[in-house]
Amino acid sequence: MEVMKMGKKIVVDLGHGYGIEHNRGGVLFNEGDQNYKFGVLLKKKIEEYKDVNVVLTRNNIKENPSLSARAKMGIGADLFIS
Repeated sequence: MEVMKMGKKIVVDLGHGYGIEHNRGGVLFNEGDQNYKFGVLLKKKIEEYKDVNVVLTRNNIKENPSLSARAKMGIGADLFIS
């Protein structure tokens, strides 16, 4: 009997939403926008590995899920990066 290997689930938490209300970074950028951009790049790099499923906690830059909603997305994950 052959045992099927399950892929690994990695959740990348992109943090809070975008825009000036979430500006916790430098003068020329804000943390929420930068987290989204870096997270999307990280997802692409991780997906170069076989049998890895990467889930982002924000589907687009303008989403603003709560901290508890983002944490719930990590349930059952093999790795949660925040």
